[in-house]
Amino acid sequence: VVNCMITACATVYNEKFMKGNGDSIHFQNLQLYTFGLIFGAIAVGNVYGTQVFDFRAVTAGYNSTVMILVLNYALVGMATSAVVKYLDNMTKTFAANAAMFAVAIISVLFYNEPATIHLFIGMAVAAVSVETYNRHKQLCVCATLPPTLVPA
Repeated sequence: VVNCMITACATVYNEKFMKGNGDSIHFQNLQLYTFGLIFGAIAVGNVYGTQVFDFRAVTAGYNSTVMILVLNYALVGMATSAVVKYLDNMTKTFAANAAMFAVAIISVLFYNEPATIHLFIGMAVAAVSVETYNRHKQLCVCATLPPTLVPA
């Protein structure tokens, strides 16, 4: 419950931060990633201690796959920032749901992952939440239209 509360507060603050001023998205990303860099440096310092200054010790085991993943996460972070700045957190959540559907289907079809009841329940809950949100949004739009413009 505490984790959900912290995540919800951080999400609201992040959206307020991204939309609250006229700064460019690149400058806002720089500000947000500075906090991540500070907290990441503290975590790495706790794990590696004085070895943190030895670049080879910190990056031991890194290969091209890890570097591609780091680049991927950087690009996903920039895309997420653009979604939050120009759209809203609900759009970001629905995009994450769509990714969950895609990964689940690909995993079952191509990687022989078992299709468990938990997977289907999770997908059903996500689908119902998207439908409920969009239906409510559509009802709100229809309620504000003159009766002659309401779709049948």
